[in-house]
Amino acid sequence: MKPRNREASVVLEVAGVSHEEESVYRLLVTSGRATTEDLARRAGLTDADAARIPDSLALKGLASHTDGTPRLFRAAPPDVALLPRLKRSADTLELARLEATHLIQAYQDTMRRHDAGQLLEVITGTEALRQHGDERSQGHAATSPISHLRRWANR
Repeated sequence: MKPRNREASVVLEVAGVSHEEESVYRLLVTSGRATTEDLARRAGLTDADAARIPDSLALKGLASHTDGTPRLFRAAPPDVALLPRLKRSADTLELARLEATHLIQAYQDTMRRHDAGQLLEVITGTEALRQHGDERSQGHAATSPISHLRRWANR
């Protein structure tokens, strides 16, 4: 049994549901209930997979089963079974995003310290340029970039 679309499959993988578990869960959602024999036949599973996958879904809280023989499996409601898993995944992704942001900042800070000569100060406005040029020109040669900018600004 194939997933409805690739995006839906990715969402369920993020919720900790494998592709084969997703297929069986979807089958249980749409059929209401099924035995392992029904699942094997409808989903094209081996007998071993038809026994293993619904048990895995039950352990994850995505399905339940009767105690009788043959056991009947039923899907847990998606809002109860999937939404809490997706919330946990979203929280984990948010923490990872924050950590990545901290790492980016640490990397940039390190690069600034190591490559201080590569920094560029941007000065806007004629007056600010003159003032900065006056401050910097004391002790700089007449051919400094500031002196070139000062001459350009005085045109």
